[in-house]
Amino acid sequence: MKIKLISIAAILALTTGFTVSAFDTHNTATDVKKSAFKHGHKMKHHHKGKHHISEIVRDYMLQQGDITQGEIDLQKLERETTRSELRALKKAGDTEGLAIKKAELKAKYEARKTAMRSYIDNHEELKTLIEEKKKEFRSKMKDRTEKREAQVNDTTAS
Repeated sequence: MKIKLISIAAILALTTGFTVSAFDTHNTATDVKKSAFKHGHKMKHHHKGKHHISEIVRDYMLQQGDITQGEIDLQKLERETTRSELRALKKAGDTEGLAIKKAELKAKYEARKTAMRSYIDNHEELKTLIEEKKKEFRSKMKDRTEKREAQVNDTTAS
């Protein structure tokens, strides 16, 4: 008799706890972040604006004749090759080789970033184009944030 009562109580506790958490609709953004942190998931931060700027610069350079489409294709192929090399080093467990490769890539990245900055500084038309795109991107992000906040406020008000 005691075993039946204990098992029934345990089932009720599990069922009640499960249904409450399963149908809880008042999760906030901080609850989601805390949950992700607690379970070991990293929150992803996307840097979409940075990617677009490099595309703008590349397209501008192509229009000006400073680079060719062949050079762009070669850069893409080089990035794919580098990614596969990194995957192979990681899969092989070669941490020393991976660290060396990452240091090389960091140095290449810094050189490329410096070259891009100096190119942008030397072309005023490109600067204004980038600023316009940044303003457009910021306004889109602001609209998305306001829309998301309105949705959260609507669900919490219900």
